[in-house]
Amino acid sequence: KTFHWCKSLKRLELPSNSLFTLRKTFGNLGTLEYLDLNFNKIMFLPGEFGNLSSLRELHLRNNRVSSLPDQLGNLKKLEKLDLRQNKLTRLPSKIWECKSLKILYLDKNQITDIGLPISMRSLDSLEELSLYANKLERSPTFLEHLGNLRKLWLSQNNICDFPSEAAAQGLKKLEVLHVDRNNIRILPGKHLAALPNLAYVSCKKNPLESVGHPLLMARWLHEYGAIRFPMAQDSTQEAKGTDMMDDKTPEASARSAKSDSKSDDSKSTAEPRSTSISDPCERALAKLGELESLNLSNRDIGGLPSQIGHCRRLRELIINVNKIRVVPKELCECLFLEKLNLGHNRIRVLPEEIGQLKRLTELDLTHNELKRIPDTVGKLMNLKTLWLRGNQIANLPVTLLNLAPHENDESGGEMTVFYMDKALADDPVTKAYIKAGVVCLPRKL
Repeated sequence: KTFHWCKSLKRLELPSNSLFTLRKTFGNLGTLEYLDLNFNKIMFLPGEFGNLSSLRELHLRNNRVSSLPDQLGNLKKLEKLDLRQNKLTRLPSKIWECKSLKILYLDKNQITDIGLPISMRSLDSLEELSLYANKLERSPTFLEHLGNLRKLWLSQNNICDFPSEAAAQGLKKLEVLHVDRNNIRILPGKHLAALPNLAYVSCKKNPLESVGHPLLMARWLHEYGAIRFPMAQDSTQEAKGTDMMDDKTPEASARSAKSDSKSDDSKSTAEPRSTSISDPCERALAKLGELESLNLSNRDIGGLPSQIGHCRRLRELIINVNKIRVVPKELCECLFLEKLNLGHNRIRVLPEEIGQLKRLTELDLTHNELKRIPDTVGKLMNLKTLWLRGNQIANLPVTLLNLAPHENDESGGEMTVFYMDKALADDPVTKAYIKAGVVCLPRKL
């Protein structure tokens, strides 16, 4: 009855009121333009919501909404829809009728691939789309039709594929892309090169094997704090953006705002300006080529991109205590490498090319899943310290005998300390090392 007399009401804010249900009389508010129902306990919306023909912004963040009525498609003037932190598994098929929709936030729901109707391709006015922390397993197929999209969040799903080449060609205005915390193994450079305005890419915490672009390799290292390298034209703004958006969610961009309602309007304050991803390519290659030391220890890294090979002058690489399974052979192109720490990962095989690292003096392979050591390790004649503890190695290759120092013979190796499991105590190589004066630990010999 109260709403019956509010025929000129344009703005209504009812956040944090423990509302469970909404009366059908909400549909009488035909002049309403802004509605804030954040932080309540609402479980569903009445179909009469479709009568709010003047509504431009609808905020339903942090409720218990599990489904939306088809009448939502009647909101022809709706520009912003915030449904973060609800219990949605799907969107209504008629959402495509919200032709004016520019901002759609769906973070922290339970939306699956089949819960995104193909009709969303008709939302051609959409500029920001967030599907952060849902249950997606692939990139949405309708992305190629969203020609006005500028910001896209796909973080913290289980997505295995990067947006397709067709999607990349359609997203001509995309400036910001978040795909971190997924299961992506390859970031194709060709797709990214098709995004002329892309200025910010976040791919942290994926089991990456290839990033396909030197700029992305620099971006990857930048995200893990290994280098400070602004990729956008405005270097100060980019540096701020990297720090503020570490959570990779839309709200993280506006964390400095004073309230939730104000923060909704300031999401883009930390984003970099648009610039072509191909513009700073030479600068990225130069920066990678200058690196001499990288410490990526304990960063929850799932994969080491093959583009690590661009770091040609690298002397020290510490990447222990992570979740790496594969060591790319391109790492062995870093011919200046002297110290390599791959301990406490999940590595099962070492590339045969490791024998190319002639300058290597320290090699730590502690606590991995190795069952054998490549014969080519016997070519590392400058190796002084070798860690093999905590693996599943039954026998050592005889080529490791080359690394033992030979008395009165300059052709011998430089090995001084060998850390191995007790099971290798009787291995011929271990016995030869002891005889040559190499300290073998643990010493149950």
